[in-house]
Amino acid sequence: SGRFVEIDSIWYPLDSLVDLFNKTGTFQMKLAVQTNYGCSDTIQAKETITVYPELSASFVPQEIRNIEYLFENTSLISSGTPTYNWDFGDGKTSKLFSPIHVFTDFPYYKELEFIVCLKIIDTHSCSSKYCDTIILDPWALYVPNAMTPERGEGEERYFLPKGLNLETYHLQIFDTWGNKLWESTEIDPIDGSPAEYWDGKYKDELVQQGTYIWRIDATFEGGYIWEGKLYDGNSEPKRVGTISVIR
Repeated sequence: SGRFVEIDSIWYPLDSLVDLFNKTGTFQMKLAVQTNYGCSDTIQAKETITVYPELSASFVPQEIRNIEYLFENTSLISSGTPTYNWDFGDGKTSKLFSPIHVFTDFPYYKELEFIVCLKIIDTHSCSSKYCDTIILDPWALYVPNAMTPERGEGEERYFLPKGLNLETYHLQIFDTWGNKLWESTEIDPIDGSPAEYWDGKYKDELVQQGTYIWRIDATFEGGYIWEGKLYDGNSEPKRVGTISVIR
């Protein structure tokens, strides 16, 4: 006894029906029932069953700069022309295939997190959704307090503040008498970081070991003014500080 289904002229147990449709196509079905007493009956399904190609949404985020991303659409698409519905998690959406998006919230001294989702719907009304998390590094300006121009192999040999998405930037170095030794306004055009370092020289000569004064005036994208460096035990940020040159 049992229940069986005929697909393409072959009979299968009914409980294996789900595993049978592992290929695309249109199928005509016939259902048969048989009892332990030899009684049986069959019925022809009025409707056919169509199995469409697999549909799977996916994308790969590619950072262009800190707040701007290219979302490369890597979805597995079935037949026809699907629609693409992007939600970037910041109130903005898109229907492009692989959009470029600039996030509207600025991570000024704070890390921001956005859940970006892509939902695709094909011409058969089948849908698939995929989401990924984008984390924006905080916009800040970090200023070192010492340098060793004659020792080491890395960044310790020079003075270079670190930051992202700067719109304006002006760094000045002074001696303790107020004489300007060096300055820079160079910003990397790609990520908005300070692009030029002080090597500890004045008029092509290394300065003497000692303490020197820096001053930085800067703004981030969106007009955020850099308020200054925070020091332990002092709640007020300062745009002026010291750098120790160690020889």
